[in-house]
Amino acid sequence: MISRDPLLGLCLAILMLPILIGAFRVYTKHESAWYADCPEITEQLEQADGLSPIPDDGLLLIGSELLWDWRQPPRRINARDTIVRTSQRLHPPGIAECFQRTVAYYQPRATVIFLETEDAYVYPEESLAALNIIDQRRDYLGVTPHLAIMLPLRTPANYGMEEARQAFQQSLQDWAGQRPGIYLLDLGNALARSDGTPDPHLFWPDGRTPTEAGYQLIDTALRRAVQPLTMGN
Repeated sequence: MISRDPLLGLCLAILMLPILIGAFRVYTKHESAWYADCPEITEQLEQADGLSPIPDDGLLLIGSELLWDWRQPPRRINARDTIVRTSQRLHPPGIAECFQRTVAYYQPRATVIFLETEDAYVYPEESLAALNIIDQRRDYLGVTPHLAIMLPLRTPANYGMEEARQAFQQSLQDWAGQRPGIYLLDLGNALARSDGTPDPHLFWPDGRTPTEAGYQLIDTALRRAVQPLTMGN
C-alpha cells in the first residue's frame, strides 16, 4: 500500500537523491568522455610522452578503457617497440579530431585502435564516421601505413548485445574491404569459456574490466593478432 504521508514522501525523496545523482554522474561521465576534447587529450599525451623516449617506427596502441586499466601493457611485440597511449577520451571521435597529436605525432609503422562497447553498440554510426576520417587523414599525411581496428572485447556486461556487435562488425568489414592497409582484429573470444561465453572469473565484478589473469590472456592473443603488422620493414 502506498503511503499518503507527505513527510514520509519527502524523506524518501531525500534518501533517493544521492542515488539519482550518482547514476546521472556515471551516465554523463561516459557520455561526455566519448566526445573529443583536444586540449585535454594533448595534455594527457604530453604527460605520457615525458615518461620515456618515443621509439622510431613503433607500434602505436591507442584507446580508452581497456588500455587505461591495463597495468602492464606490452612494451615490445615481435621485436618491435610499442607506444601505448590511453585516455578516457580516446574514442574514435577524439582520435580523429586530434589526429595530428594522437597518431601522426608518433610516426608509427602501424596503429591499433582499441574500440570499446560504447563505440560499437551505442554510437556505431558515429564511430564508423570517425574511423573514416582517421583513414582519410592518415592517407593525406602519409603516416601509419598499417591501421588496425580492434573490435570490443566480449565481456559479461555486453554479451547480451551480440546482435548489435554482429551488425557493427559487418559494417566495419564492408568499410575496411574498400581501403588498403586497414585490418580488423578481434580478441572477442580471448577470455571466453569453452561454450564461447565470457568467463566471469576473468573479470572484475563490474563485468567490464579484465583481471590480471584476463590481461595476461589478452597479451597473448594480441601478440598473435598483430603479427602481420609488426613483421618486415
